Amino acid sequence: MAKTTKQTWALDPRFPYRIFFTKEDYIAFCKRNDLGLSEYLTDTTASAMTIPYPGKNLSVVYFNQPVRKKIPQDHINTLVHEATHVVDNVFEWAGEKMPGKETRAYLMSQVVDEFMLQYSAFYTVSKT
Repeated sequence: MAKTTKQTWALDPRFPYRIFFTKEDYIAFCKRNDLGLSEYLTDTTASAMTIPYPGKNLSVVYFNQPVRKKIPQDHINTLVHEATHVVDNVFEWAGEKMPGKETRAYLMSQVVDEFMLQYSAFYTVSKT
């Protein structure tokens, strides 16, 4: 497995979201940035969840899935699902009640691209 990138640890207003693949990384990020832990983070946590921090305009995604040889369709579906929550949070916190369809699509593309890059960096993914 690849290590988490340093960019992930700092709060950056240009990126109002973060994704973590281990509970330890999520907890460390929250401690380093003075964020409270989600009350939903338990030993039986769902396969993925988006945790909103409205006061910081930040959405944190915790992706709790086992490593597999290939990127399975259900992992992609889950990443897109969580990206939708992130995009909704960004527009809500910006006060946008009716963002343009193209604006929403570009932001969704950016978030999904970033999630897939981090997913690929974290999980050992076979090219076959």
